[in-house]
Amino acid sequence: MLRIAGILLAVAAIATLAVLKYMTGDIVRWSDAYDALESAETAYPLRGPDGERVRLANAMAESEPPRGMPIERRLHPMGTLAHLRYEALDRDGSVVSTTEVRALVPSLPAFGVDAPATPFGRTGCPRRCVEELKGSGAVEIQRGGSPGLSPEWVLRMPAGKTFDLGMQSFTLQDLEDPRPVSLPQARYRVTLLEACPARVRAGAVTSLEFNENAILPIPKGLRTQRWVQVEDCSALLKARPSRPEVVAVPAREAKPTPAYAYAPPKLDLIVPRRDSPLGRATLVVDEGVMLKRAETTHVAFGRVCRYDPASNRWEPLPPPESALEIAGPPRMNVTRVAYRFPEAPGLYWAEWSEMPAADRAAARTFAVVVPGGSSVRCDEGDLPAPGPNEIALCVPRHGPALPGTVPDPASGCAPSR
Repeated sequence: MLRIAGILLAVAAIATLAVLKYMTGDIVRWSDAYDALESAETAYPLRGPDGERVRLANAMAESEPPRGMPIERRLHPMGTLAHLRYEALDRDGSVVSTTEVRALVPSLPAFGVDAPATPFGRTGCPRRCVEELKGSGAVEIQRGGSPGLSPEWVLRMPAGKTFDLGMQSFTLQDLEDPRPVSLPQARYRVTLLEACPARVRAGAVTSLEFNENAILPIPKGLRTQRWVQVEDCSALLKARPSRPEVVAVPAREAKPTPAYAYAPPKLDLIVPRRDSPLGRATLVVDEGVMLKRAETTHVAFGRVCRYDPASNRWEPLPPPESALEIAGPPRMNVTRVAYRFPEAPGLYWAEWSEMPAADRAAARTFAVVVPGGSSVRCDEGDLPAPGPNEIALCVPRHGPALPGTVPDPASGCAPSR
């Protein structure tokens, strides 16, 4: 009996000690900061090819990728502390101003003073926080920062290489800056100076609070204090970038569009359209035309092609096997798709005939170049002069469209076999 009583007494003493340490704020509860702040990266993870497509589509909606940068895969892990340098360029390409920023990628959800209504809306560094920071060399942060570019592009950017961004404006925030910095519209280039794989953790301690006005120690309730810290990147965290005055870059004078630039022809019933969010190219029925047209129209596709930049040729695509019958009344709340091109960004071309069902001899033939992709515009003033059997236009790709020339599809597009 004495032995059992001794064991029970020891268990009670250990439990009492654990409760006292918990109540006095000696026990730190750790969690991954991305999990604790309910980041979409961990709360709703994207997997497989479909997840990769969604990542790229979301990134394209935030900003265009740097020109010439491969975007096939991520090069850095989640929780990377990125150190970026933005350089504003003059017309002749000389550097006018430089701005550096440090930010965690993917972006850490707002907390603390930046999001006072959230569970992490009140942060502080109690005694155990100070001890942990001192013992581990970690640094407490008040925000994750904003890299300016979409964080997805930063995760795919090789360190030490400089990429052109073209004419853009950015809003970025260093993780030590209380307010974001706006970079005005100018031509920029960006370099990922350093990418440090960090360990980002959220700490929490709970202690028993007592009524400070009572003569006897009367418990008032439990209080939980939270903080966020970054580990393993202390050197980069201590090297706060300077904040030079932003120098206004002289506005670039827009060049007029040259007369030789490709101009889409006037069409009738079938017109091009780009579907969001990826900008997929399609040919659809113009329901406004159907308001004025009572007769049924047959649409027959002849040649359909996709431009291949690698071979500088137009590659044939299969057209619809049979003619389409377009009949009224118009469907103003429905999109009738006549042809849907592939999802990949690029140039497409189609040729088709539109003929009244009652008079096939009155058929008219149309043809048009249809750009596809999230970015299809470029500075048409920079279009080069086309050679024989060429057209000059903006060529979409993975990233911003570029001015260029391609073979004339009217003579370069062969029928599909």
